[in-house]
Amino acid sequence: MNKDIKSFITERIIGIISTTNGQTLHGVPVYYHYVDYENAFYFLTKTVSKKYSNLEKNNKASFTIFNEDPPKIFTADCEAELLNINEDNCSDKFIKLVEIHSSQQGYPTPVSTMTEGLLALVKLNVNDFDYKSYIQDINLLKSS
Repeated sequence: MNKDIKSFITERIIGIISTTNGQTLHGVPVYYHYVDYENAFYFLTKTVSKKYSNLEKNNKASFTIFNEDPPKIFTADCEAELLNINEDNCSDKFIKLVEIHSSQQGYPTPVSTMTEGLLALVKLNVNDFDYKSYIQDINLLKSS
């Protein structure tokens, strides 16, 4: 990934995770943490969530990050790993995600609203990605 793409990814904290159970699709926003040297996204979810259940059945997922102004979009085809939060190699990612969640005023998060199930750490390994800026397209529309 080039510097512009990495900058776009690391300047944001919310993406859309899309999963499937083989019959229906499910897409929801999640707070994420990107780890460059792993080329992977991490997020927290409850073990009773639909996305977790879907990823248990099918580890293929799509991850999207977008920006309205200027209009840009990053999409990635990923393979998910359901991780144990208590493993040593996961603790720094868990702590970073808790910090991200805790810093968001007014938005419920899995950490602050957990009433059932266990909290799980999910790693999305990026297999392929696409990054587009729609500024040229918008400018063409404006000049028409």
